[in-house]
Amino acid sequence: MDVCRLGSLINFFSMPSKKEDFTEWVSQKDVVDFLVSDVNDDDIILHASAKTTLLNTVLVLKNELSKSDPHQMASWDYNNSGWSVCSGGGRDKSWVEPPLESCKPNVLSKGEPLLFKRSFHGVRGRELHRGL
Repeated sequence: MDVCRLGSLINFFSMPSKKEDFTEWVSQKDVVDFLVSDVNDDDIILHASAKTTLLNTVLVLKNELSKSDPHQMASWDYNNSGWSVCSGGGRDKSWVEPPLESCKPNVLSKGEPLLFKRSFHGVRGRELHRGL
C-alpha cells in the first residue's frame, strides 16, 4: 500500500452522498481487488477503521486457509482482543484464553493477529490502547 496514495482506501470508508451511488458502494465489490493488491505489495495495511469500515490483519498459514470452506469465510466472526481472562460457562475456575480463540470460521482461530487491543483497568487515561 502506497501510504501517499490512499484514495481507494478513503473511497471504501466514505459513504457516497448520492443515493444512486450507495448500492454499488455497499456491495464493496472493489474491496477484494484492493486487498489482493495490498497483500502483494511491499507494504500492507495492518489496521484501518472508520465509521463504516474496519480492516484488521490476521496471518493464517496458506495451507490452512486453502482447506477452509469459502461459505464459512463469508460469515466470519472476529473478536478483536488480546489474551483474555475468562470465567463462567459452567467452569469452577477462571482461565486464560488466547487471541482469536472464539473466531469463526475455525481457520481464523489458527491464525496470528498482528495488532492487539489491550485494556488495563485502573490506569486512568490509558484504559485502552493497541499494540503491535
